[in-house]
Amino acid sequence: MTVGDNIVQLLVIGLVLALYVLPFTMAIARRRSVIIWGCVTIFLSPFAAIILLLILGDAPGSFAKGTRR
Repeated sequence: MTVGDNIVQLLVIGLVLALYVLPFTMAIARRRSVIIWGCVTIFLSPFAAIILLLILGDAPGSFAKGTRR
């Protein structure tokens, strides 16, 4: 293995980890259960969780950041 191969492997690992962290941060921002969305991420896929969170939006009865009166 060359140094270039190791760098590519590290980049791929970093992207995969970021893909799994993104649904957690989206759930927090939308005031949804991190535990439930973590399970969705693990059992379905990060892509499915991201798409579902985008479709569902904010939790009912919650205010988005900066819109609270």
